[in-house]
Amino acid sequence: MTASQPTPIALPPAEKHAFPFHIANLRYDLGLAKSLLGDPPYRDWVDGLGDADYWAFAYPCGLRVLYEFIEPLGAGMTGIANVFADLPEIEHAIRHLPFPKTIQTASTLDANSREIEAFSTMEPWAHPLGALTSFQVWRQGDDGNAMPVGHPTTERDAKCWVAELESHGHKQIYWHDHS
Repeated sequence: MTASQPTPIALPPAEKHAFPFHIANLRYDLGLAKSLLGDPPYRDWVDGLGDADYWAFAYPCGLRVLYEFIEPLGAGMTGIANVFADLPEIEHAIRHLPFPKTIQTASTLDANSREIEAFSTMEPWAHPLGALTSFQVWRQGDDGNAMPVGHPTTERDAKCWVAELESHGHKQIYWHDHS
């Protein structure tokens, strides 16, 4: 997780639609989730699945994430945590996860991919999803050459990623620009 700490969001589970993009599935027990996130502020029933605990956070970079932990219905079963975000910035959200990096990510945005594809042909100013790959993170190597870091992403993610990379104290120079 990056050095910036998230702020809990007071958001009841009925407002889950504010986090429309399924980012990842995590397999952890509720004890670990509580030790990392604190006591869940919300609990709700998910039809056909059981009780679910919810946490919602806003990060200083603007990323908003909802964790939905569905408790196992039977003994010996593993619970499932779903991670949702306000934009489909998968790599950005995963960099902020407080969980160990051994996670099982959702299949490339699954049902969200049709919506994203529909907006990909629009000009970036026409819809926020059109700007999903408008910015590139760069680093200047010891030889003075600029090299791209990762894939093109949103401006919010690029700024956050540059801040995280700079926080590690490397001597390389990092920046982002419109791709």
